[in-house]
Amino acid sequence: KQVILLDALKREVGFSEITAFIQMISTIKQLKKKYPNLIVHTHSTKAGYLGRWAAWFAGVKQRVHTVHGFGFHEHQSLLGYIVAYLLELLTNIITSHYVCVSSKDVATGVRVLPFFSKKYSLIRAAIDEQRFIPAQITKMPSEHFIFGTVACFKKQKNIFDLLDAFSYAYSKNQSIRLEIIGDGFLRPKIEQWIKRHNLTEHITLHGWQSQVSTIMQGWHAFVLSSLWEGLPCAVVEARFLKLPVITYNVGGISDIISHGNNGLLYNPLDKKGLAEGMLTLSQDKNLYNALHNHQEDLKPFTTAQMIKDHTTLYQSL
Repeated sequence: KQVILLDALKREVGFSEITAFIQMISTIKQLKKKYPNLIVHTHSTKAGYLGRWAAWFAGVKQRVHTVHGFGFHEHQSLLGYIVAYLLELLTNIITSHYVCVSSKDVATGVRVLPFFSKKYSLIRAAIDEQRFIPAQITKMPSEHFIFGTVACFKKQKNIFDLLDAFSYAYSKNQSIRLEIIGDGFLRPKIEQWIKRHNLTEHITLHGWQSQVSTIMQGWHAFVLSSLWEGLPCAVVEARFLKLPVITYNVGGISDIISHGNNGLLYNPLDKKGLAEGMLTLSQDKNLYNALHNHQEDLKPFTTAQMIKDHTTLYQSL
């Protein structure tokens, strides 16, 4: 494989997009000369817009985009929503095929984008399942019950709801602990919150980790308080580890988490429900064992299946 990095393409929105767009067109044209049947496949919102249009200007016929949650959603400002939707609506015209990782994205695409129903596939985002082998935790812990999450510290992940929920649950059950893998610009405020609530000894911030599986194997349950998602891989990883999942029911999470079977689902922003779920799970041995031992079909999330599904798609194009 060959990796080409475009320095001009940054996460932040700015004038660098013009330079990045020109670089994309030039790079794709060069690749098309070497590979006449080139397929351009984009991911993420901004790179998805730029990449598909760059491929169109470069003369590439097949332009595929994977939706990990659409760029327009209810938690944006009205202007932000309109801009993101109109950009996707326009780019939809030159998109050959969409790949969705969740049924929620499929339903949204069919509802709001013309011809979407005739040009999409549902292909799950795979994880490295060989790293996520269940730890030998077969019963409730005698000392500490550890909740954990994996999340970047930004608005989408809504960490403060999780902290509030844990604080309430801890006030009722001092044996629980919370561990967070991740980092971001909100870390100083999160650290201040933890210190202000005297939970420094009970909440661990691991920062970014290259091998999250080794830490997650020491957890008893996974908890997530995101406001919006596509279908987060961390939830899939948690279920490969047989961790019960407590989460807000957003995006495609309900594709894998079934309330009362392998996790507990709550409405977005219902942090009281989240807290009650954490408290109940940490004290109810029968519920914990039932959720822990639930058997679901995770084959669609394996690397081999994802490669097979993408290969079939590319061959059909």
